[in-house]
Amino acid sequence: MKTLLAFSCALFVAPLLRATVQTPDRILRDGQKYSLLNYPLEYYFAQHPDRRPQGVVLSSDLWRGYIATFEIKDKQVFVKDIAVRGSFWDEEGDVIDKVEEAAADDMDTETSVMKKTFPGADAPKAGWMTGMLEFAEGEWPRHEHFFLLEILEGDVAWERALTRREYLDFSDKRSKAFWESDAYKARKYDGSLDVFDGLQENFNHAYTTNFFANPVQ
Repeated sequence: MKTLLAFSCALFVAPLLRATVQTPDRILRDGQKYSLLNYPLEYYFAQHPDRRPQGVVLSSDLWRGYIATFEIKDKQVFVKDIAVRGSFWDEEGDVIDKVEEAAADDMDTETSVMKKTFPGADAPKAGWMTGMLEFAEGEWPRHEHFFLLEILEGDVAWERALTRREYLDFSDKRSKAFWESDAYKARKYDGSLDVFDGLQENFNHAYTTNFFANPVQ
């Protein structure tokens, strides 16, 4: 039976352990750019670890090593680009071996590694994506308008717009429910910053869909 991978949370377990606010992925809709509050590509890389950008220079505000850009169009989610910081890569997304060929101090530059991650596809539909997609207008901590979308195999099933207060209240309830859940208490976690088992993301998906279907909590 096909396993559908669900994802959802503003910060999954690894980033929660890091103090620095992370540079968000981006999502485009109707010509406007928003900041994603979760990292959907982590599930894709869990399935395809060989396609995760290699040799990237990590910084305190970008531990995952890449910045992804998605687009919602015709109620479908597409991957528009995946970029890494610095100019250490050629146009095929391969690491440049010779240091003198790379502008090592040019960390403001973003280089696309789309061809390496999704070979043969310009802007593929995110058919592997099932779960909650969460994003907001502006930059943290000045977000005012939040959006929750349930995604089923790359298609938008439903969405809800929330004010800042509504989102923070909801997020607080959801987080507390997760920490108190049997699944969390039974979790075997070794403290590694690189662990991404999907437990919180799957919990968040189920909790969010139930919460908005039955809003009296």
